[in-house]
Amino acid sequence: MADLPGTEVVDRLAPVDPAERDRWLRSLDEDGAHALAMRSAPALRQVEVGGDPTGGSGDTLDVVAWNLERGTHVDAAGDVLQSHQPDVVLLSEVDVGMARSGNRHTVAELAARLGHRYAYAVEFVELGLGDAGEAERLDPDATNESGFHGNGITSRLPLAEVLLIRIEAGGSWFHAETDQPRVGGRMALAARIELEGRPVVVCSLHLESGSDPSMRADQLAIVLEAIDRRYGALSCVVGGDLNTFSTSLEEGRTRFRELRDEDPTRFCWPVPYEPLFEVAARHGFDVDAANDAEQTMRLRAEQRPGSLLRLDWLLVRDLQVTAHATVPAVDPQGLVISDHDAVSATLHHLA
Repeated sequence: MADLPGTEVVDRLAPVDPAERDRWLRSLDEDGAHALAMRSAPALRQVEVGGDPTGGSGDTLDVVAWNLERGTHVDAAGDVLQSHQPDVVLLSEVDVGMARSGNRHTVAELAARLGHRYAYAVEFVELGLGDAGEAERLDPDATNESGFHGNGITSRLPLAEVLLIRIEAGGSWFHAETDQPRVGGRMALAARIELEGRPVVVCSLHLESGSDPSMRADQLAIVLEAIDRRYGALSCVVGGDLNTFSTSLEEGRTRFRELRDEDPTRFCWPVPYEPLFEVAARHGFDVDAANDAEQTMRLRAEQRPGSLLRLDWLLVRDLQVTAHATVPAVDPQGLVISDHDAVSATLHHLA
């Protein structure tokens, strides 16, 4: 990991000059270029905090975690979230100032719709318009205003002690072979709230997709160790896209049917195959209470049937779970909002 300074809380993320992004793009695959880019971009060590929380502390905490797939359909996502009235939303894969999502500030807009405070941190500074399909759908003259892609938290309760946790900064997306070159790396975003006058840590997490179970376990360990160092062993809920394919992404693509035939439950309940859940248990987190064997990968018409992947999770420590659900990422008109369904839980302090 790059040696970056600690979290800096700001009202607005520092912009990246388009000329700087162009220089980074020309330096893809050069030795030391990614580390230099990481150090020279203040936005990669900042957390933007804004909005106004509207509520006090009740005796329950309704939490939703959702990989929003850019936030392209942010208005429809707002409708779905408003219908559930969550207290906290843990967001991943959300854009700020990206042409593919209308150059909107997706997290600030969702927070305003919900009457929430928000925190947002950058996972990647995008050097292009997105992947090949996204770029093809855009006007040739389209440009990114900010080029930010990352994780967010919205909360009706005040957010305190906001923490950006860099999971990796080696530049695995900083090379010429990808159609989506980026500066940055996977990260988590945590904050402390108060539930019935007692502290609870909430954390939005996104693990690397191009990974295997061992790498994902190592990445989760980085996050949970950072939480414990900063907050101690407080009650905590960690939610997000853990990319739990039960194997490497490549093996999953090439051997999916074979692996599914060997164990039909493997992809919808990958717990026995993912050591990250053992890491969570060692840190006092429960996986069973807030999750079930329901897929969260949202199937589109062009995807083959049977890809029953549960990638999204809520990990809970020292809190009672009284209800949990998978929330379809579809609006009342049938619009598919994201390629991930959301996961939700209702939490209480233990007696």
